[in-house]
Amino acid sequence: MERLILLGQDVPVLGQIVERSLARVSICLSAGADPESPSFAYKGSKEFPNEDGAVVLKDGTRWLLAVADGHMGHYVSHRLLEALHESCASVPGRLGQLSLWLSSEEWLQDEMGGSTLLVACHDESTGGVFGLSFGDCTLATVGPQGVAVRNKLSDTYVRADGPIPIEMGQAFQFTLAADELMLLFSDGVNECCYRDPHRSVQLRHIEELATGAGGDPARLARALTQLALTGVDGHPGGQDNVAVVAYTLRNLPENR
Repeated sequence: MERLILLGQDVPVLGQIVERSLARVSICLSAGADPESPSFAYKGSKEFPNEDGAVVLKDGTRWLLAVADGHMGHYVSHRLLEALHESCASVPGRLGQLSLWLSSEEWLQDEMGGSTLLVACHDESTGGVFGLSFGDCTLATVGPQGVAVRNKLSDTYVRADGPIPIEMGQAFQFTLAADELMLLFSDGVNECCYRDPHRSVQLRHIEELATGAGGDPARLARALTQLALTGVDGHPGGQDNVAVVAYTLRNLPENR
């Protein structure tokens, strides 16, 4: 099992983008860029203002990709991601296996606050993708046919007062085409202008960035993170933490 984790507590500097890669997956994380952002009034800790994070696991042909965005503190989001990173013995092959695993652990007994959680499992031998979504992180695919959002966003979050409420999660399942990239990102992208999605990054912006990235997930992840920090169409950006995970089925050149 190959494992990669990147947590907001390790990326606290405004304007900074930290990147990590594992094979065909790239993660970008940023605390945001606007020191006057209204979002900072809702952060649980001034010492750890970045409440986002991401995990990637590779188990043979199977992948697990996850993004979490903490609410009123980084405690729950970081603990969830650390648990996924540390306790996964094998990437689930079915939605039922994922649900059973997520619900069987008491990961949050001593934490405070809440978090979004988006977990996607993918088998590169078949292209199949399935997972669960809690809250407003987004899973999208990008290809010649455009950009499609594959999960249903909600206002149901994971809380620290009990086990993960699997029955409240939004399940999804689809097949990733060979010419598509898969993106997972927190609302620091589509609400980079804080709590104003209409003035934030749209699907058409993602499509334009994907064209420029030429199918390279690292280039797309960085370009999308940078756009979220800058803002679009003259509107403010960088007003919240940003987490982006980008994946492709394609084999990439070693010296990309």
